[in-house]
Amino acid sequence: MIEYVLIDETGNQFELSGSTIEQPAKSSLTYLEDNFSFDAKIKEKSFLDGAVKLGNVRLKSKYITLKFTRVFNNTDDYKTAQNLLLYNLRKAKYLLDKTNSRQIEIQVQDFKASYNEGAHKLMSDNTIRLKVLTPYWKDTVKTIVIQSLSISINDVNLNNLGSLEVYPIITLTAAVAVTSIEMYIDATKYGIQIDDILFGTVGYEIMIIDCEQGTILIGALDRSKYILAGSGYFPIPVGASILKIIPTAALDLKVEYYNRDYI
Repeated sequence: MIEYVLIDETGNQFELSGSTIEQPAKSSLTYLEDNFSFDAKIKEKSFLDGAVKLGNVRLKSKYITLKFTRVFNNTDDYKTAQNLLLYNLRKAKYLLDKTNSRQIEIQVQDFKASYNEGAHKLMSDNTIRLKVLTPYWKDTVKTIVIQSLSISINDVNLNNLGSLEVYPIITLTAAVAVTSIEMYIDATKYGIQIDDILFGTVGYEIMIIDCEQGTILIGALDRSKYILAGSGYFPIPVGASILKIIPTAALDLKVEYYNRDYI
C-alpha cells in the first residue's frame, strides 16, 4: 500500500492517500514510473580508439509519476477538492513516504485530470509528474552517534543503513585547547585534519564540521582555511565502518547523518 504525503517548507502536510483525498480506495494511488539519468564526462581519445571517462559519475535530478482516481458527489465537491489539491501541489517541497518515514525533495511539473465520459467532473483519473531535485529518498530521522574521545587513536563505530554514501555533520566540544585533530574512515582513508589553535579556548569550545555543505565553524567563525592540505570533507560509506579520530586533547564527539536510498 502506498501512503504519500506532500510537505511544504513550513512542515504543513497534505495526504495523497486516505481521508483528505476522495478516491475509491487507498490502492488507487499508483507509483507509475522511476526515471534515473546518470551524467559522466566522456572524452574521445586523441590517438587511440575509444574514449575515457573523466571524474565521477553523477546522478541527475529525476522524474517520478503518480496516478490515482478521485470520485465526487457533485461539482461543488469537485471544485473544493481539486482546488485544495492544486494549492498543496504548488506549495509542496517534499514528498514523504509514510510506510518507511523517508522523503525526497520535489518540484511539481505537471498535473492532469481526465474525466470519465458521462460523469463530467464527478470521477477523474489524475496524474502528477514530479521532478525530484535530490534523486534519493532520505530518512526523516537522523542517525546520531555520541562518544567521548581521549588523547589517543579513538575508534568510532558507524553504520550507514542506506544504499549510498552519506555526508555527516560532526560536532566537537572541548574544554581545553585542541591544537590539532585528525579523523578518517579506516577502510577508505578519506578524512580531514584541522590544525587550529582557537578551538577549545574560552568562548570557542564548539567546532562544527559539515561535510555536506563543506564548512567548518567555531562559533560564527569560518575556519575552513585551517584544513591541512591533502585532507578534506569526507563521506561515510555504505554499511559498517570505523571513523578513526586523533585529537591532541580530550573532547566530546557527535556524528549526525541521514541514511539514503535510490528507491
